[in-house]
Amino acid sequence: MKRAALITSAVLGLGSMVADSIATELQLGSGAKESRFEREKRRISRQFEISITTIEAISFVESTNNPRAKSSAGALGLMQVMGNHAGSVLCPEAKKPDDLYNPAINIKCGARILRGELDRYDDDLALALGAYNGGPKCVRGGKIICPAAKKYSDKVLMVLAQSLVK
Repeated sequence: MKRAALITSAVLGLGSMVADSIATELQLGSGAKESRFEREKRRISRQFEISITTIEAISFVESTNNPRAKSSAGALGLMQVMGNHAGSVLCPEAKKPDDLYNPAINIKCGARILRGELDRYDDDLALALGAYNGGPKCVRGGKIICPAAKKYSDKVLMVLAQSLVK
């Protein structure tokens, strides 16, 4: 089985309760109390059927977990959602681009976009990540054809794999 498929099955096949337990342990350690923000991430994770560890790996790679991050291409916030998604069907919670600096809105929009890519590529996380980063034009014939999107997908999968073995 290919590495991406193994990671995808590990992340998506664990079921939300197991994945959430792993994520909680990674984030909170022993004895820490869960914050409202963590509860919001957990809710979004369940809503879009994406593990919290996947959301956190994307957030780390995209913005190093900086909710005020802005790319030169115009991507904003934790999950680097493009400002032109604000108010669209992909991100109705954001009425204007600056709303994407709100972590809850940004994560929800990013998760919705990723869920759409996962649906498009039959839950193949590597391909979905390539499309999340570079757009669907970067995925052809079951391969990521844009070098930057491939590098991004590999990096997120590496961060994700490292977080699952800790």
